[in-house]
Amino acid sequence: MYTTNTAEPRACICIADDDANTLASLTAMLESDHQVLVARNGLEALALVRRELPDLVLLDIDMPGMDGLEVCRKLRRDPLTASVPVVFLTQKVDEASELEALHAGASDFIVKPPRHKAVMARLQQLVRRQKVADQAASAMRLDALTGLSIRANLLGCLHIELLQVGALAGPLSLLLLNLNDFRAYNQHYGQRAGDRVLTQVAELLKAAAQRSSGMAARLGGDVFGLLMPDTPADAALAIAQALQRELAALALPHLASPVAAVVSARIGLATTRSDAMAAGQAVLAAWQAATTLADEMLARAEQALADARGGGQLAIQVAPAGVQ
Repeated sequence: MYTTNTAEPRACICIADDDANTLASLTAMLESDHQVLVARNGLEALALVRRELPDLVLLDIDMPGMDGLEVCRKLRRDPLTASVPVVFLTQKVDEASELEALHAGASDFIVKPPRHKAVMARLQQLVRRQKVADQAASAMRLDALTGLSIRANLLGCLHIELLQVGALAGPLSLLLLNLNDFRAYNQHYGQRAGDRVLTQVAELLKAAAQRSSGMAARLGGDVFGLLMPDTPADAALAIAQALQRELAALALPHLASPVAAVVSARIGLATTRSDAMAAGQAVLAAWQAATTLADEMLARAEQALADARGGGQLAIQVAPAGVQ
């Protein structure tokens, strides 16, 4: 899920409008160069945007039931969708309605009927601007030494993945890896040698992340994390065992360690159940539940990591299942 692709993906745009002619017109304009998602009312738009996280939303203001303004407000209040640009579709833009839309969180407006050149110019500019912002945010969330994600990024993705656990996804596993006696390594071999070890261990985590479609992160110092979606406990254990074998195969000397003559690590594992999150919860309730579950899952992984201390060169500790 978190692996990179060198091919530039097509931008994904969600169109929400109760008018079939407008939907057809905009879809025809956009579908050759964009992935297009379609919603026919506000509730459908909310669910679709939250599930697919498009690059941009085209949102009709005057839909029956939940109108576009309310949809936009809800998107802005949801941490998952707060940064997705929203462009309102409207029959006219007067000063009062423009201010109301801007206060709701609109990024721009398109007046109906949509005109091809104006639509494409606005959307290209907004999508480009959003990608630059995303790249800047991503760069800020990388560890300078190893190129891995940082702790905050991994924890944010843990929350998002937990929102998907249940009907939409399988179990989620979290692996924590801590190098043994690494302070002693730095004191014995020097900081530069220690940095080289950290980058080599990071490469092992990157490869494991690619194999598991997961995310690897440096959580701080000599502690690393690996978030593995759709990965049950037995598969996570196999990945942990493979990491231990690969680290041992590097045979990096560590004469200052009482555990082993080479650089070694202990690993803690925690896995959620596939039914850990109840389906159909309201956005705020689901986010609060995911926050609680993320805290509990991280605590179990950290306790497993602590329990692995003293377990030898290839120590792996699996946390017991969470509260049933």
